[in-house]
Amino acid sequence: MAVARMRKVHIIAHLSRKAELVATLQEWSVLELAVAPQKERHQKSQTSATVVSASEYEALQAEIGRSLVYLRRFDDYKEGLIDSFMGLKAGVSPELDEQIRAGFDGRAAVRQTREYDKRLTEIASERRQLQAEQSALFSWSSLSVRLKAELRGTVNISFGTVAQKDMNAFLQRLDTQCQGLFHLEQVKVAGNKVNVAVVYHVSVSPAVIKEAIFTPAAFSTGEATPAEALSAVLFKLQALDVETQAITAASVLLVRDKLKLQVLYDHYGSLLQRERAESGTQDTRQTFWLEGWTDADTEARLTELLAQRFPEVYVRFDDPQPNEKPPIKLKNAQLARPFELVTNMYGWPMYTEVDPTLALAPFFGLFFALALGDAGYGLMVLAACWWFIRKYKPDAVSSKFFHLFIISGLISVVVGFAVNGFFGNLLDYVPIEAVQQVRRSLVVIDPMTNPMGMMVFSIALGVVHILLGICLKAYMTWKSGDKLGALLDQGSWLFLLSSLVLLAVTSSVPGLSSYAGLTQYASMLGAVLVVITQGRSAKGILGKFGLGLYALYGGVGYFSDALSYTRLMALGMASAVIAMVINTIAMMMMPIPVVGWIGALLLLIGGHLFNLLLSGLGCFVHSARLQFVEFFTKFFEGGGVPFKPFRRESKFTVIRG
Repeated sequence: MAVARMRKVHIIAHLSRKAELVATLQEWSVLELAVAPQKERHQKSQTSATVVSASEYEALQAEIGRSLVYLRRFDDYKEGLIDSFMGLKAGVSPELDEQIRAGFDGRAAVRQTREYDKRLTEIASERRQLQAEQSALFSWSSLSVRLKAELRGTVNISFGTVAQKDMNAFLQRLDTQCQGLFHLEQVKVAGNKVNVAVVYHVSVSPAVIKEAIFTPAAFSTGEATPAEALSAVLFKLQALDVETQAITAASVLLVRDKLKLQVLYDHYGSLLQRERAESGTQDTRQTFWLEGWTDADTEARLTELLAQRFPEVYVRFDDPQPNEKPPIKLKNAQLARPFELVTNMYGWPMYTEVDPTLALAPFFGLFFALALGDAGYGLMVLAACWWFIRKYKPDAVSSKFFHLFIISGLISVVVGFAVNGFFGNLLDYVPIEAVQQVRRSLVVIDPMTNPMGMMVFSIALGVVHILLGICLKAYMTWKSGDKLGALLDQGSWLFLLSSLVLLAVTSSVPGLSSYAGLTQYASMLGAVLVVITQGRSAKGILGKFGLGLYALYGGVGYFSDALSYTRLMALGMASAVIAMVINTIAMMMMPIPVVGWIGALLLLIGGHLFNLLLSGLGCFVHSARLQFVEFFTKFFEGGGVPFKPFRRESKFTVIRG
């Protein structure tokens, strides 16, 4: 339950060792690098050279990325929804990674894919043009005229389309404008359109063929007839299809090099990281100065590694200065680490804050279990997450997600039996007395028969959760040096709220009624303490008193926060009722001959799976909300920046072994 202590690292070495040192630090993955400003004139030239090199790596990586996008069209393997969600990467051994980087000609593969992609784009454009020409020629294929071969310079010919309703008007205007020196041939009638060929003497130029009544045909046959031109177009289309098939076959063969291209993509990305890291150092003519952050637990190991690999390097570790904001690394026990995901959804703690992960972990798991309220559903969550981890072997972040639900599923199994939930009331239909006796012996409180008891338990759990948040705030205030503020600000509220809780208990439990008067006086004293302590920052007695009363009035928010935890009861009961309805309908279907058992089984599987998905989403959301709204607001501010060690960051591959 702590933010790891961070140390500022200063490393000074000779310029000749910079590239090797940066590469080694990337391999060790224990240091977050801090970018330092360049100051010397000669440093700028070095930086410029680095930028050129970095730009080259970036360009190579981009080219490989485009090649991988191209090859994706021909890859039989299609990434599924689960694979996309998991962000799965191909596992590569260090030996294979080295072999690919040394022996595979990635530039040649990129050049081939670029040429294929370019040619396929050209083919697509040519195909569209030819298909348009094919469509235009098809309507004229019955015309047996070789235009350029048969025209002798005394006549012109125009091809076009005229609407049937305009045909008579077109002929009249054509006769008037050509003075009878024309011939019109109707080539084809298609619907309400007529394809016509108009031959007229060169001495006349009919204006009607340039007007809207006449639509010129969009083709040019040259020495061939339209039918011959159409055959030529079809031949060209077939040739394009053959070429496309050849390129496709070659591209399918290139898909075998996908992993190699992915390795090179990540390799160039790694080199790009190194070049940028090298450009972030402070350099003199002979040496460079590198700064970064690491946690105190890694300090000894980093010192030892540097001494063994770079004995001539100077290294110094410092504590953060008051004006510095070191990156945040959380330090929790193994069981609590999955719950860091919940903390990080809200934000990262500041360096001076408490990491709330350990405090929220048991409450989040218990809230999830109460809202789910079913041991059978808990087993399904547990089994599904275990299967995902075994099958997909997720990375550290995704693994936290699944381990979070594994722990929550385990708690849900225990809590589910305690609240009499196993796929709703499915165990009630088991006609075995031993099973029923075990079931009844495990039940602590059944929300279906005792909803008020479940509501009181939910509120009591919320009160403990809220008081813990106030205690953490008091601890943070005390730790910061303001011990008086911790006693007066948080101490007064803890005294008042604890007194009110005891007052409620002594007033409602008959055996404790004799203590009700004492707890009542304690509550009144707590209210007075809140008024006195919370207004001390104001000026004047009236100001202090008024601010104290306002703070006491604001304490109503604690009661609304406590009531908010009744959602745990409501969600658990809603899930249980839906499950019971599914079971009831399934049992009603069983007496139906032949299909009854099949239908009931399908309903039980589908219905409970749907209920789990619906309820599980609500359980996660509301359990997280109780942490963020009711718990974190009591002490947690956030705003920290996560610790990101300088390491090989990859998109496609992960080196294992």
